Amino acid sequence: ETIVAGGPSKIWLINTATTETAQIRKAPTGNTLGDSIAAGSSFIAWTESKKTDASSTIVIYDKSSEAIAASSTIMGKNSELRWIKDNLLGILQDDGELYLYDTGAQNIKKIADDVKYFAATKNGSSIAALENRSMEIIPTTGVGDDYYRFNLPDIANAKHVIWYKDAMHLFVEYGNYISFLDLK
Repeated sequence: ETIVAGGPSKIWLINTATTETAQIRKAPTGNTLGDSIAAGSSFIAWTESKKTDASSTIVIYDKSSEAIAASSTIMGKNSELRWIKDNLLGILQDDGELYLYDTGAQNIKKIADDVKYFAATKNGSSIAALENRSMEIIPTTGVGDDYYRFNLPDIANAKHVIWYKDAMHLFVEYGNYISFLDLK
């Protein structure tokens, strides 16, 4: 088992069996690493930025080759990274814009605005984007029959969403209660 740890300028892998550490990244001079690191089965993702820039660089590290596999720049500052499925990374920015980054094709696509939290189904087929005024269910393969938009009561106070294992139901967590949503 391996733990990924990071600070403002370095990222390490820690082997829990041997307690050995290996530095996998030191930020270039003048750059800082973002607060969010996403570790998937094959890749690790993080952001790097300069304090004076209005953009962030998404860096993808390949665990098997132990090397940087890809990097792409996106305008804005990233607040959260989360792997949706192999080669597909969800990027939430501090202004609420939500992007999907296909690391294989090096393609970044905006899919939602005003997002405060997002969660993907276990198989990565859909994303629930919790917004300040609604919640969207967005298929990762493109908008189609599985796209939904809900104007739920008290949605502004919702904090998180959690997919049930069947990918057709969601738990919507509020400050003091949880609602259960059936997509059909």
